[in-house]
Amino acid sequence: MRARHRPSLWIVILAAGFSRRLGQPKALARVRGVGLLRRTATLLAPFGDAHTIVVAPPRAVRFAAELRGLSAEIRTNPRRAHGLSSSVRTGIATARARGASAVLFVPVDLAALRARDLAHLVAAWRAAPRRLVARRTGTGAGAPLILPHHLFATAATVRGDSGLKDLAGATAPEGRRLVAMHSAASDVDDPAALRRARRRWRGLDQPRRK
Repeated sequence: MRARHRPSLWIVILAAGFSRRLGQPKALARVRGVGLLRRTATLLAPFGDAHTIVVAPPRAVRFAAELRGLSAEIRTNPRRAHGLSSSVRTGIATARARGASAVLFVPVDLAALRARDLAHLVAAWRAAPRRLVARRTGTGAGAPLILPHHLFATAATVRGDSGLKDLAGATAPEGRRLVAMHSAASDVDDPAALRRARRRWRGLDQPRRK
């Protein structure tokens, strides 16, 4: 009997933004002594079937240093001024050329993201690989998001800063699944959010009182 082909999941970390509100590259912001890029790539490594792709700004020398020792490759996005969708297209083009069955898109600034939520997301996709699977938000769908191969061409036409939210919202209910991912609900978008992320980690380090 012929073995069933296992769909391949590629990972794309979106890290090419200008981080204007934060005032420094989000990928290099440190929480608990670890840069967000390294933390995100390490967390995601067990979930992909191939190397992780990091979409980064041009001249991302410090990004490469953060990824030392990890199975990740950098693809620079010289058109990042055209919005988040330009990074999505860069990731899709690379994964598509390598024969990916689907791509898991993850923003680099989800400092509280947990493996158990990622496992839930990936399991939902594995159960029905032709479905788009995304985090459920208060207004619809958002990242992290798994995009199946048959939607690559449509996603490549997305423009602006909406990323894949509009595509997820326009997908018929039977063609998608939304998953609760509480650890992905907050991002490090400005200095206040970064301070909160650092306080959260410090709180986890404190011994519990009896």
